[in-house]
Amino acid sequence: MQRRLNDVCTMLSGKSMQFDTVFAPEFLEKVPPMQLTMVVQQITKESGGCVSTRIVESLTAFRAKAEALTVNGYSIPISIGISEKPPYLIEGLFLKPPVKTTGDLTSILADLKALPGSTSFYAKNLSTGKVVAAADTSLYLPTGSTFKIWILGELARSVIAGEHRWEETTTLDSSRYSLPSGVLQTWPHGAPVTLHTLASEMISISDNTATDALLHYLDPVKVFKVQSIMGHSSPELNDPFFSTRDLFMLKFSDSGKRASIYATLKPKERAQFLTSMRVTLTNSDVNFVETPVLPALHLKILRRHTCAASSVSILELK
Repeated sequence: MQRRLNDVCTMLSGKSMQFDTVFAPEFLEKVPPMQLTMVVQQITKESGGCVSTRIVESLTAFRAKAEALTVNGYSIPISIGISEKPPYLIEGLFLKPPVKTTGDLTSILADLKALPGSTSFYAKNLSTGKVVAAADTSLYLPTGSTFKIWILGELARSVIAGEHRWEETTTLDSSRYSLPSGVLQTWPHGAPVTLHTLASEMISISDNTATDALLHYLDPVKVFKVQSIMGHSSPELNDPFFSTRDLFMLKFSDSGKRASIYATLKPKERAQFLTSMRVTLTNSDVNFVETPVLPALHLKILRRHTCAASSVSILELK
């Protein structure tokens, strides 16, 4: 495991490497070397290259949580899984955004306000209820993979209501597999998984295929409705509530033109648009690019006073 983490450090330092001697073929099929290189360049642009790695938590002999320390004083959280047989190639890898190893809320707010574009920040002590820091909280902005909290909320609600059970089992449908982050897209079609497993993978490593499987199983309409129960003040911004796979298809096929068309439609028209897109496109139609696609799309939609699906701009992927 540590040897493979050293390989990850080499990759994060920008040094050349033989990807097929480090990563499993199935992984490289889903995440080609060029895409990996682009992700690394994005992650290390501010943090600088890796100088060392360490295991934070050994989940099993072949899965671990780790971190990479960088030259500019950042920590890059890592989730890694390797094969159980020699040469122990990497089968799953998830890199989270770099975090400064030192800092306080005052410096964080200052750094945030110095960023280009629109930013918002809110930190609350959940034990005392005290708001410890806040800035521009009236803005409605994309929330990235945090949208998965709504799906988790609907699962929790349905379990409490007796509609579902954590140990309830469903099967994976390869026709709905999404793209990384995550590992479930490498699992076989029809593999049985519990709702607890899907939720765990969705939250712990932001697994997109687990997210979409759980969303489909629970019903997107119910997930949409639970937003109000959980405190979302404008749930109509996510109408219709769609999947991570839908996002990839909209923003990273046909040079983002589908997302531009989608933004002009009303909710019912958008639902029809998504249905047609799901039938005609596959994951092979997704082509990642080096620069963000339509990063200000949500602001354009809000200015037109239409109902935008914030998932369109929910992830700024590179």
